[in-house]
Amino acid sequence: MKWPVQQVMWEKLRSHQIDRLSTCNLSQGRSYTSRYPRQMLSNCSQGLNRTVLTMPHVTASDSGLYRCSFEGSPGENETVVTRLTVTDGETDNQYIHSIAGGAALLLLFVILIATLSVILYHR
Repeated sequence: MKWPVQQVMWEKLRSHQIDRLSTCNLSQGRSYTSRYPRQMLSNCSQGLNRTVLTMPHVTASDSGLYRCSFEGSPGENETVVTRLTVTDGETDNQYIHSIAGGAALLLLFVILIATLSVILYHR
């Protein structure tokens, strides 16, 4: 972007509505949050060359399309849409349990081979 950004707005897009999450007026260096029932944090300062929307403690319900709109002088606007996918944490727990179970079986197998080797060596 080569033109000065005056305002940045983050929104969550849904099939039946658009939720405004944060608006940042860069000319004033002020950030305005919405009535969206979820805590959102965004950076806002004059001379900003990037924007970040932070959502603490995301859950699967936070998945969806998010739109960031940049407004400059009249006719100088840009919009970026991104998809956020949050998987349920149980999937990760199952993966960890599988790895731990496999490691335990491997350890038992190594102990068995070592025991058999010692027994056969002493014969």
